[in-house]
Amino acid sequence: MVAHRGASGYEPENTLRAVRRALEMGVDAVEVDVRLSRDGVPVVIHDETVDRTTNGRGLVRSMSVEELRRLDAGKGERIPLLSEVLEEVKGGCVLFAELKEVDAAAPALELVEEAGLLDVVLFISFEQEAITTE
Repeated sequence: MVAHRGASGYEPENTLRAVRRALEMGVDAVEVDVRLSRDGVPVVIHDETVDRTTNGRGLVRSMSVEELRRLDAGKGERIPLLSEVLEEVKGGCVLFAELKEVDAAAPALELVEEAGLLDVVLFISFEQEAITTE
């Protein structure tokens, strides 16, 4: 079983709380969405804007990590960094990281390599350039 955006039916989607809940439920894998902040940090959020899933407004790409982290993503949760999600799933399950933007691939891969999780993180994307290796 794959928990889409974490246990998003129970907790705010793409939050650490949703990831933890999915792990507690014993899922085989968790899927999250990865975008870049204005300062190039991989963050976990589905939409191009923060409007639907937080108490803020605006494009994810136009906000710094600091600005994004001030927003409430539901139930007091913050928009997580990809590095935090990697730490959370370490040893617990497979992670599907959907790259929502082509330029998120390199920094996301770097974090996965640093975390030593290349064997359990799978990148997926509708943007072919994001997952093409040459």
